[in-house]
Amino acid sequence: MNTAKDTKEWVAVKIAANELGTTPVNLLMHIKNGKIEAEETLDGWRVSVESLNAFKANLEGMEGRHICQSGCKGCGAHSNGPQKVGKQIRIAPGDLRFKYKRNKIDPATKFTGLPDDRPFDRNDLSEVLPMMEALMTALQTDDGRVLLKMEEILNGDLPQSIDTRELVYNVLLDCMQDMLGRR
Repeated sequence: MNTAKDTKEWVAVKIAANELGTTPVNLLMHIKNGKIEAEETLDGWRVSVESLNAFKANLEGMEGRHICQSGCKGCGAHSNGPQKVGKQIRIAPGDLRFKYKRNKIDPATKFTGLPDDRPFDRNDLSEVLPMMEALMTALQTDDGRVLLKMEEILNGDLPQSIDTRELVYNVLLDCMQDMLGRR
C-alpha cells in the first residue's frame, strides 16, 4: 500500500540549499525549526520538494529578504558550506550552527596548528573558525555534517577542563576520526 509519503519527491539538502542560495547548514537549521519538511536517510538529509517550493514562495513574498536574515548578523558569508581552497578547507561564519562572540585577536596569535599550548576560547569566533578549518583540513572533508558534529561536541560534550588549543584539537580530531571510521 502506498502512502502519501511514498509518493513525495525529495531532493538532497545540498541541492535544496543551492536552490535557495544558502548553505546546507543554514537549511538544516530551518529544518530543525520545522520550517521545511525533511527526513534523514542513510545517505544524509533530504528535503520534500513540495515543502521546499512552499518555503521558496514564502521567501519570494518577503521582498528584499534573504533566507538567513532572520538570524543573520551581516557576515557576508553566503557560501555553500565549507569550501576546499587548494588543500585547505575554508569555513565562513555562516557555515557554523552556533553563535560566537567576535573578539579581534592578533593574526599572529591565531591557531595555525600544533604545537599550541595557548588557552582556547570556545566562545570566540576568531578562535573557533581557525580551529574548525584546521580540523576539517586534517579530516580532508568539506562535509557540513562533520562540521556540525564537531560544533556539537565542542559546545556540549567537551569538558571545560580541555582548555588549550592543542588539547581541543587533538580531542576533536580523535572523536571525529572514530566517528568517521578512520582509525
